[in-house]
Amino acid sequence: AAALVGVVGVDLQAQAAAAPLDDAGPPPTHKTAADGRGALPAADGRAGRSRAKLGVPIDAGAAVRQRAEDLSRAGMPLDPVEVLTTLQLPDLVSTVLIAYALAVGPGPWVAAIGIGSNIRPTRQVALILARLLGLEKERWAQDVGDGFSFDLPLPIVVTMGAIFGLFGLVTQRLLLLGLDGSTTFVLSLSGSLAVAAWFFELIRPQLESREEYDQRQEQLVEFEAFASAQLERAPGASCHESNVVKSFRAFYPKYRASSGKIDDGEIESMMRRWGVERSPAGYYKGISLKPGVLTSVFKYSARAAHA
Repeated sequence: AAALVGVVGVDLQAQAAAAPLDDAGPPPTHKTAADGRGALPAADGRAGRSRAKLGVPIDAGAAVRQRAEDLSRAGMPLDPVEVLTTLQLPDLVSTVLIAYALAVGPGPWVAAIGIGSNIRPTRQVALILARLLGLEKERWAQDVGDGFSFDLPLPIVVTMGAIFGLFGLVTQRLLLLGLDGSTTFVLSLSGSLAVAAWFFELIRPQLESREEYDQRQEQLVEFEAFASAQLERAPGASCHESNVVKSFRAFYPKYRASSGKIDDGEIESMMRRWGVERSPAGYYKGISLKPGVLTSVFKYSARAAHA
C-alpha cells in the first residue's frame, strides 16, 4: 500500500507541475496582535488554497484505490483459453518452423551434449502410415522399412505434412502458454530451432537409394574377384594405392576413368575394406601386385595418357 501511495504521489506531483496554478485572488491580510484582534490565518483555509494551487484532488484516497486496481488488473495472469484460441500470422510462422524442426528429429538438440542421433521421424511416420493404410508392399514402403532413401507419393506427403503441422501447432501453443503469451519470444525460439535443424540436415549423411546399395554390393564382389586374381600377400612387400586403382580399371574395362562409373576414392575404400594397412604415403603394407600385372598397369597408363 505504501508503494502504491508513493506512485500516486509521483503522478500527482507531475500533474501539479504540468497544470497552471489557479488564481486564488490576493493573499489575505494577516492580522497581528498590534491591531487589537490578534487573529492568525486559519490553517484550514491555507491548506485548501495550497491544494487548489497544486491541483491536488480533495479525495486522494479515491485516486490511490483506482491506481491500485489498475496495477492489480495489469498483473493478472493471461487467460489460457484466450491464449490457446487466438491464432495470428506470427503464430502460423512459428508453427511451420517448429513442425520442420520436429520432422528433422532430435539430432541438433542432442548433438550439443555430445550424443549422436540419426533418428528420422519422417521415416517412422511413413512406416506407420504404410501399415495403417495396408501399403507395406509398395516400393516406397519397402525402401522406408529397409532404411533406404524413399520417394513418397503426394497423398502421403500431404498427410505427413498435416501430422507434423498438428504437432507443431500443439508445441507452439504450449510454448506460448508457458511464456506468458510472448509471441515474439516464441517466434525467435522456433526460428532458432528451424535453423539448427536445417544445418544438421545439411551435414548429416544422406540415405542411399536401393539402386546405389545394389551397385556398391556388386562392386565389392567384383573387387574380391580382382584381388584374388591380381593381388597377393607377401611379408615385407608394399604396393602404392595408385597402382591398385590402375590395375582395377585395367582388369575391368567398364570402369575405365572415362566411363565415370566409379571414382578413385571408391576403389581405395574397397581396398581398405579388404583388410590391409595403409601408410600415410599411400602404400599398402604386406600386399603386392602379382607378376605380370604391372605390365598391364603400364599399358593402361599409356592408353589413358593418349586418350
